[in-house]
Amino acid sequence: MTPEIYLATVGLEPNRWVKHQGQPNLLVASEWFSPAQDAGFSGIELFESHYLEPDEQERQRICQATLPVRVYNSYITFDPAGEALRQKAAEAITRLKPKAFKFNFGKEPENLRDEMRCFERWMEALPAGVEAWCECHPGTSAETPALAKACLDQLSEKRVKAIFHPFMLTGEEVERWLQALGVRIVHAHVQVRDVAEPFFFLNLEDRADYCAQQISVLHTSGFCGSYAIEFVRGTVKKGEDEPASLFDQAVKNLRFLQERC
Repeated sequence: MTPEIYLATVGLEPNRWVKHQGQPNLLVASEWFSPAQDAGFSGIELFESHYLEPDEQERQRICQATLPVRVYNSYITFDPAGEALRQKAAEAITRLKPKAFKFNFGKEPENLRDEMRCFERWMEALPAGVEAWCECHPGTSAETPALAKACLDQLSEKRVKAIFHPFMLTGEEVERWLQALGVRIVHAHVQVRDVAEPFFFLNLEDRADYCAQQISVLHTSGFCGSYAIEFVRGTVKKGEDEPASLFDQAVKNLRFLQERC
């Protein structure tokens, strides 16, 4: 059975990595729900700023769209400075009713215990059915299989699952992640990079043999989660890093997964 494959709106947003500098969204997220549904995406992984920053009319359009928001991609922090954004995120999650929200722990190991306590207190404000998906990647306290397992094992909250990036790993690394976390890995972010130029993004078809092998490893290792098409060919590339072009590339990655999963 083909897994659920979502369109991540952060991937279509040209200002995705300069939000901290106060840059406005260039994407009106609701405009892409219908094209995404027509293309065959199962749902949307919604970039937090695409919900919080627009006006109420845009938020209503997102809430009322036929294609559901399945993952709320949040950038909340679990420290005193993040309290206001955590409250906004809780309100958004309650209203959108996604399957899950994505979050990250910070990168300082000495802060992790306090972050986890704050996280578990905050989870009490969320609807009982929503899951918390911890994104495991470099620059966080869950950047390796061992660290991620140690972190998740300490949490009493059982709704916590994990996200990883199988197309940025070797086959052996994928196996180690799945051996360490097993069925707690429920979601894969899809991005592929040029081996020689790590910040040059590609499509799955550009490294077809490697990506097909990674999918085979995922299957044989027992992964049966969902995918989100995140960063694609043209990302951060002048003249190509604009929503319509990026959406076309995202559909190519969708087709690649549909044909092989």
